[in-house]
Amino acid sequence: MKDSNFLLRSEITIDDALKLIKWLNDPMVIKYLNEADNVITYLKWLINSVNPELLTPTLNENGKFYIINSELDQAIGFARLLKKGSGHEIVIVIGERDYWHRSYGTRVIDQLLKIAFLDLRSSYLIAKIHYDNHFSYRAFRKVGFIKVKDETKQQILFLHVKDYLQFMKMQRASDKDILITKADKAKIERIGEFAHNLQKELARAIIVHPQQIKEDVITMNSVFEIKIDDQIKKARLVYPDKAKHEDSLSVLSPLGTAVLGYRRKSFFLWPFAEGKKKIMINEIFYQPEANGNYQL
Repeated sequence: MKDSNFLLRSEITIDDALKLIKWLNDPMVIKYLNEADNVITYLKWLINSVNPELLTPTLNENGKFYIINSELDQAIGFARLLKKGSGHEIVIVIGERDYWHRSYGTRVIDQLLKIAFLDLRSSYLIAKIHYDNHFSYRAFRKVGFIKVKDETKQQILFLHVKDYLQFMKMQRASDKDILITKADKAKIERIGEFAHNLQKELARAIIVHPQQIKEDVITMNSVFEIKIDDQIKKARLVYPDKAKHEDSLSVLSPLGTAVLGYRRKSFFLWPFAEGKKKIMINEIFYQPEANGNYQL
């Protein structure tokens, strides 16, 4: 599976196995990798005991194993999809230090997501990231992974196929699309009766997990500035029971319904009782999800 920058190669040679051992003997490479010594012992056994033609099927017995090639066809690391029930655990190691911090990890993850969800029909993916491995954490979060658990030394990230598909829809969204979190949609629907326009907006929205929402979207409890025709207004979008202050805008109001889910710098026409008005989202000063608040 290839793009213009790298290749995931599934055929494994003796030279690849020797490179794997070299990488796994580098303390910097394995700093955040578990059980590197066990893997080295296993690879040495494979080289000495297994027919070279059987390296590839042997390394793919419990999932999928790939060599990561650079654009110059140089082997620079490896990736694994380890079978876990109806899903897979994803492991990526860039073994050549010269290729660190050059976005290879993010691009490889993106390709592995397509393989896992579209080819292997995996239900979910898991990634276990050491707390100090900030670059890997950001790479996985960038492609839609959700943090679900903290352990002693590592964080567990998770991505279900349904959340992956919605995340991809969000990535392709235009300025005319609206983006709403699962949590906001559920809370709005629990309010009970609301206007037809809000029902229509919820029905057409792209619904994503709160941890996946883009930071430039008006979500519930966001603080923002909008321009309505020639009038500038700053407000916080709230549920109706919190609309007690002048700068609080209920999501059930016509204007509150209008701005929900739109992105910074987007503009649109919205029908009011007195006629259609042009609304421009000038700025978003605060979004709960961007600040790690997923339960507001």
